[in-house]
Amino acid sequence: MSKDDKILVERLKNDDRAAFEELFKLYSERIYYFTIRYIKNKEEAEEITQEVFVRLWNRRFDLKTELSFSSYLFMIAKNAVIDLLRKRQKESTLKEEITPDVNSIAEKSNNSVEYKELNEIVKNSILQLPEKRRQIFLLSRDEGLTYKEIAEKLNISIKTVESHMRLALQQLRKTIGSSYELILTGIFFLPFFW
Repeated sequence: MSKDDKILVERLKNDDRAAFEELFKLYSERIYYFTIRYIKNKEEAEEITQEVFVRLWNRRFDLKTELSFSSYLFMIAKNAVIDLLRKRQKESTLKEEITPDVNSIAEKSNNSVEYKELNEIVKNSILQLPEKRRQIFLLSRDEGLTYKEIAEKLNISIKTVESHMRLALQQLRKTIGSSYELILTGIFFLPFFW
């Protein structure tokens, strides 16, 4: 650990917020670029960077000044990246396992009040998407086109399709709120949503 880091860590262990802010200024950008290299998503990289420093603050009294501070921070970041990648893999696997049952679950739920209400919420949320984003989302989810097929059909780049899909899903998560979580966990499935 460098002499400057050691002094700042000692101060942090003594509950010094100014030392914490100084360490944040010194390391946050490096943690962010380390993280984005692996997860390729700006918002998630920012969230992980914040999470690293929240964990640092919460564990400040347990820091060891004889160990490398930067190694410690990057270890926290690495673990957070691994957790996120595992979560993505788990969601992807879950989606693959559940997709064949979507139609039968939707049919069983078709008469329920909850299904109708949720269906209305989702439809309205999709209608609130900007026109191009909605078009790309529906081509993917309704027609089952791949990002490459959508890009060719609309004469745009695959990156543009990916960006629109990411933004559409973020917006739907916000507007649908807790109902979105129900959809993801498999309580409700809507044929057009996958």
